[in-house]
Amino acid sequence: MRKAVVQRFITGFSLSQYWARQIDLLLFFGETKKITGGRLYNQMKGSTDWLTVTGAVGSYTFQCPNTATYIAADTDYIWFKTDTTQRTATEAELVGYDFPRTPVKYDDAAPYSIRWIAILKTGVTLTASELNKLHQSFYLHTLWSGVLNAYGHIKGNKLGQTLWTPEPVATYYDTFTDVNNTKLVNHVPDVGGFTWIDSTATPNEKWLISSNKALITPAANAHYHAYFDTGSADVDISVDLTVPDGAYQGGFVIRRSGDSNFWRVAIRRAAAENVFAKIYKYTTEVQSTDAGAHAVGTKTLRCVVVGNNFTVYWDGNKIIDSYVSDGSWNTEKKHGLAGYYYSTWLQINYDEFKIV
Repeated sequence: MRKAVVQRFITGFSLSQYWARQIDLLLFFGETKKITGGRLYNQMKGSTDWLTVTGAVGSYTFQCPNTATYIAADTDYIWFKTDTTQRTATEAELVGYDFPRTPVKYDDAAPYSIRWIAILKTGVTLTASELNKLHQSFYLHTLWSGVLNAYGHIKGNKLGQTLWTPEPVATYYDTFTDVNNTKLVNHVPDVGGFTWIDSTATPNEKWLISSNKALITPAANAHYHAYFDTGSADVDISVDLTVPDGAYQGGFVIRRSGDSNFWRVAIRRAAAENVFAKIYKYTTEVQSTDAGAHAVGTKTLRCVVVGNNFTVYWDGNKIIDSYVSDGSWNTEKKHGLAGYYYSTWLQINYDEFKIV
């Protein structure tokens, strides 16, 4: 049975020490000033676990322990998706949204640095006095709980309660984890029970796995597709592209009905130029938009196709806003990856393929 409120709200401790002793309320409590060795240790009395931390102040990412206890506690779905697969929470997410089960203390003004992170235990319901104490101690804004609270803080990044929308669960998902040189057609994807089709038919398939990423091993200047029937002509598709320092092109094949009947959405860079997001109808370029300066590394390409409208995102930014197609192949349901080879261009690595 939980202790009486009057017994919990005792004096003689700092606020952080106080919360670290509320073992009937909190599963996790940690102060970011104590991050060490990529870990934010749980300061709850008797705890030995931690949040795994990457990045630096202002761009931290966090992962909580992948255990049944934490999964059950996270009804916000910030640490886990609705199918219980683990996700990485970013500093921007934690200060940008209000999480009823994950209160976060952060500064009232820019740059809104995180000071504390807590996770409530499964099933705990805060009393009015406990909620007041939480608002006061954690600098929660006045509408954090959806109700005006006199103990709250005015926050420079919040006018009202901003609730998190759980990340959609992928219908199809592939991290390309397999033995090197496995042909993609022989690889079993993570989620969806689908089988990749290689546009360069057996025995000459060109899509392979290398270091748990997909890539093409081309033989001639050409388009190379890996695709499957998703069951829907409309699609929200994304993939992580690791781009080299040179010229490259890669992305998606959309609504493929044949070797010369498809849409292609690509990130393309010629040497020493900016990156461009492009949409092609077969080989004809129909849209080109400057997507910003090139940088070696991994970024996410996403395309949302609904009816005649194509919307393209690169590195989280909307780059092409609803290009309107001519309606060709609008009923075709085959989508996937598109690579393009030219003799002087470098290859892109593909990872974290997802359709939601």
